[in-house]
Amino acid sequence: MATEEQSKPRVLVGDDQIGNPGDHCHKNFVYSYGRLADYDFTDNPRRFVEMARTGNYDALVIDLRWGPDIPREGYKVLEETRDYAKIRILHTSENEEARKLGYQHGATHCLEKGCLPEDLEKILKGGEE
Repeated sequence: MATEEQSKPRVLVGDDQIGNPGDHCHKNFVYSYGRLADYDFTDNPRRFVEMARTGNYDALVIDLRWGPDIPREGYKVLEETRDYAKIRILHTSENEEARKLGYQHGATHCLEKGCLPEDLEKILKGGEE
């Protein structure tokens, strides 16, 4: 019989803040959503693509803005990771137009930053947002 721990999905999170273990955004993410999955994190978009390619993840959580120097990198990362996980979530606080573009670039879901844990949980369990 599988335990709850064994049944957690594997999720890769890529974000310039959440992906940095020393950042308060990382700590808040883990506090809010940590029970939902087994997570790996990175704050580098190129490293994210490599980890997604080799990591056999159930879901990818991709930030739209990876910092001031690469503000829309999330779209490129979505396209590059399209074949690496069934669930690809664009994680952003941007407007509806940005989310529409997210779907066009390969997102299966778009979530606003700070969403309720139940919203992410529903997606990870195969439901809609």
